[in-house]
Amino acid sequence: MSIKFITNEELYRQAIEPVARATSFVWIGTSDIKDLYVHQKGTVVSFLTVLDNLAKRKVVIQWSFKSHSGLLPGQIIYFTGVPV
Repeated sequence: MSIKFITNEELYRQAIEPVARATSFVWIGTSDIKDLYVHQKGTVVSFLTVLDNLAKRKVVIQWSFKSHSGLLPGQIIYFTGVPV
């Protein structure tokens, strides 16, 4: 396995845009996406809107993050509409 450092437009094309096309599963490991906005259908929307649309299509989303909101570091949140 090789590692390649990508930034800016290349990061957006390779890591952010493909998420909206997911059909069954998305795993996100980051600490802050609430301020991330993406292009979608000719407009700019919050990345959380993209995740919400995926969940409505029954795509499983696992989000591992560190939070200051009382959640444990690395706690996984499942946005599936199914209690876990």
